[in-house]
Amino acid sequence: MRFNSIIYSFCMLLLLMIPSVTIAQTKSPLGYGLKLGANYATIGSDYRGLASLSAGGFINTPIANHAVLFIEPGLSILGIKEKQLDTKHMMYNLDLHTFAYLFPDATTRDFGFIVGLRPSYLLAYNSQVFNLGNYQTKQLPYNNNKQGQIDFAGSVGVTIAFSQVVNLDVTYNHSFTNQNKINNVQGRPSAVEVGLRFNAVSLKKTLDNQAQSLQKEIATFQKGALLVMLITPNQKQLDRLRAEGNEEAYNLILYEIKNRNTRVYNEFERTYAFNRVYYFYDTSVTKLIAGQTDGIFLNKTLQPDSSIRIPSQDYLIASFCEDFSNYTGRRHFGLFMYDKNMIQLPKPYNHPNQLASPVFEYVVVRGEESKMRRPSYLTVPYDRLINKFNSRMYRYLGD
Repeated sequence: MRFNSIIYSFCMLLLLMIPSVTIAQTKSPLGYGLKLGANYATIGSDYRGLASLSAGGFINTPIANHAVLFIEPGLSILGIKEKQLDTKHMMYNLDLHTFAYLFPDATTRDFGFIVGLRPSYLLAYNSQVFNLGNYQTKQLPYNNNKQGQIDFAGSVGVTIAFSQVVNLDVTYNHSFTNQNKINNVQGRPSAVEVGLRFNAVSLKKTLDNQAQSLQKEIATFQKGALLVMLITPNQKQLDRLRAEGNEEAYNLILYEIKNRNTRVYNEFERTYAFNRVYYFYDTSVTKLIAGQTDGIFLNKTLQPDSSIRIPSQDYLIASFCEDFSNYTGRRHFGLFMYDKNMIQLPKPYNHPNQLASPVFEYVVVRGEESKMRRPSYLTVPYDRLINKFNSRMYRYLGD
């Protein structure tokens, strides 16, 4: 019970550190964050180490052009196992690691050395003997550790920056109080530790920069245009139906496509307000990708009009079509957004709430042809999907 209360108190201390450091950052270049690690005791011939875990929080501040000082309270579990007997000894420590990153080059933080001192307080310990298929805690007379004992270690290692947010630390902690040997378990052994350090301040800056960059990107898009691609019938399919004399199916395809395009046009004109909208047929998409925009845009009657020109090259392409969603990994019909090269855009331009219905492939029973079950385009809520995109653009813009 006492050990659990100490763990709880330590976790509360870490939580209280964060707001206090946040206030301090307005006055000094302090950083803070979390660290997760794994360690392995290097204890000699009588024992072998057990892979164990550690976690903690830290604050840090530059102390020179080449150095950053860290103060890192943390909890660590360390285990060793006897080589001759199936017995292991566990130690639970409260650490206060004080160390510095030393950078060979003051202009970069990609690589550095670690030098420090790590005092620790033994919160709890136990010995576990393998019996009847599992480990059972047992008091052993040669486990001479004492709750509350203080251990010291010197730290050396290297740090590698994966990004401004994450560092990989590889550290050797050499214990000055290790007295472990055969028939005597006492003190904290030396250990190699590998840890990931997550800098909350750098993470916040990175997220803020990304948000500002996205806001600027959307502001540029607002000054540009949205090009809506309308569909045209498959000419080979029409030629086949006409050759078969199937005028009913031929006319039905033309009727459905005309009504679908008219509805998409009307709903965009009625619902979308983020920027100017221009329309073109999918038969002109190759020209558009090549940067040829003259003569491809449509007037109110959905006929090509060479007098219509877009005022800016800052445009995106929208289409109510069937495509594989990057969110679901499945084929859907919905409102998809593309860049100038017809590459599907990420969030916030595309979103699951712009998907209307999945498209399923299936095989006709006793048939040779693989077909698809498509949604009814007459029941697609075009206005709702357009409004979702329209509202999201304003929200990310900050309006």
